[in-house]
Amino acid sequence: MKTPFRFRGAQLDLARQIETIDFIKQFTDMIADNGYNVLFLYLEGRIKTESFPYPTDNECYTPEQMREIVEYASSKGLDVIPGVSLLGHAELFLAHEELADTAELRNGGNGRFWNNRKLDFCPSQEATYEFFEKYLKEISDIFPSEYFHIGLDEAWDIGYCEKCKTKAADFMGEQQLFLDNLLRCHEIIAKLGKRTMMWDDMFEYYSDILTEVPRDVIMVNWQYATDVRHYKGHFSNLKVKHLLSEYDRLGFEYIIAPADYSSSNVRTFTEYAENFTPLGGLLTSWEKSTCFLYKSMPTIAYAGRLWSDENDKPDDKIFAEAMENLFAYCDEELLTIIRSHTERKLNNEFPVSFNALLTSSYHGMDYGDFESLNLLKLNLENILVKISNKFGRIIIQDIIDGCDYDILKRRLCKAAQTLFDPMKNTEKAELGINTIYQDVKAFGKARVSKWEKYRNKIEPNHIAKLYENYLELIKSLPEQAKNNGIMRVRFCLPDGFSAEHCKISLKSSGVWHDIFSGCCKGPKGEDAIFSNIYLIPNDIIPESFKLEACGFGGQGVAFVEILTDSGRYVPSSVISTIGKVIDPEYVLDNDCKWSFIGEKDTLKAFKNRKLAEEIHSVEYSMIMV
Repeated sequence: MKTPFRFRGAQLDLARQIETIDFIKQFTDMIADNGYNVLFLYLEGRIKTESFPYPTDNECYTPEQMREIVEYASSKGLDVIPGVSLLGHAELFLAHEELADTAELRNGGNGRFWNNRKLDFCPSQEATYEFFEKYLKEISDIFPSEYFHIGLDEAWDIGYCEKCKTKAADFMGEQQLFLDNLLRCHEIIAKLGKRTMMWDDMFEYYSDILTEVPRDVIMVNWQYATDVRHYKGHFSNLKVKHLLSEYDRLGFEYIIAPADYSSSNVRTFTEYAENFTPLGGLLTSWEKSTCFLYKSMPTIAYAGRLWSDENDKPDDKIFAEAMENLFAYCDEELLTIIRSHTERKLNNEFPVSFNALLTSSYHGMDYGDFESLNLLKLNLENILVKISNKFGRIIIQDIIDGCDYDILKRRLCKAAQTLFDPMKNTEKAELGINTIYQDVKAFGKARVSKWEKYRNKIEPNHIAKLYENYLELIKSLPEQAKNNGIMRVRFCLPDGFSAEHCKISLKSSGVWHDIFSGCCKGPKGEDAIFSNIYLIPNDIIPESFKLEACGFGGQGVAFVEILTDSGRYVPSSVISTIGKVIDPEYVLDNDCKWSFIGEKDTLKAFKNRKLAEEIHSVEYSMIMV
């Protein structure tokens, strides 16, 4: 007989999007029906208390509302665990001036990734822990669970305030800052009679202190790849290791945490974890402020059934039972269609930027994937008429809406790239943009009405803002294409998790013009070779092109071309290089060979701030061809 996971949790990300109490109860019913025994509420600073009275009523929950949820979930056999971020991801707390003194970047300055947002608590300020003592006691009183999740993931900016800089004079000092914070928080949680849970990703960098962590801390290990065969580092050169084996050796209990992004992530991570001894699984779900959670319900239901299975059932049988429960209907057609949805990587309907529209894979669009989306939508519409269950119909319709969003986005990317192509038929390209504008307008109106239905009285309406910005962007495209020249840069970036800060400049008439500043990544963060289009003044006559880079992981560049009213320009020779620049002459050829600029080793740069701050550059002369 198979042993089910002892811990079987499903997460709601209430920090990024408040949901109605009715929806949380509906979600609770669904996970209880599908084998879960834990509801994990990722809150950050979403609960208003006496020590944290600063959020407005539409930004938070009251303790009474949370007690109502706890009582309801308990009646369904679910333990409710709170998650409060006690280092990074503290923006909901630090947005309030009353807590400004607890922020790492309280006195200005930039953090690790060149921003000055207040995202991290300062681990050196006693005021930080004075606040924790009060707030965590109030939260603990609401949740009777023996567990308390303290976050600690993605705490990028510790060691940047004046107090912390002294302590983090070397990397061991920075690690000690993290450990000291963890131990202080662990002590507070222990005094409350709770057991600490934490995300474990910072140990990719702070590996020297892992043995100093109390063994009653439960590690929550997240991997979101569609095919998990090992632990793969997130910001450490995609380093392959078997971290779960290390936890077994050191005596930690741990939980695997796949996401609702795909059922294949859930399945393969669970299969991998069977080689070790996890306490259980936590199905995470993130950032639903511009979409709804309904399209994720099939994956969430499947994970609960998989983790609670006692009889070693075949995977397709587990999936079928989950779908039967959701839709009160099940046949081979429905199973095939829903599985084709859950195995795809979920699109959370994030905002579309101008830069993203003009970023493309070197190999072009995947038209087969585009047609697969159309086919999936058609099949979903056909099975919708067979579903009489109200909740099931909402799920199917939300998946259809997700398909429509993906299709519209792909159509817009193609139309935008055509519009900025010098070989275009301008009239036809502009007509395509105008058609898409009307389609996005109609689709956005329908999505806004669903917000009003599913998130009644919750403000602000992020979906309304999403489509307002979307339409403004589309409307601006023809004029942008008409009035600007373009610079197309072909990049190579094997590690999509790296973060190299690039500055692109052009010299014309002896004067440098800044064109772009930021990270250059492919359309999915996974395409190693890709092109970005940047707008430049149409009257510019480029003499030289310069790429400067600093940060984490380096940047590869394969080719650059400039197209303006005066003609087409390409690199003709290497003028100069500074710092680490490999094979700069490769950029002179219009192919996929690439020059690499900067420090390739992300982890090495993470551990050495001076190395990360070093600026590497290459400059090319440009000629008209």
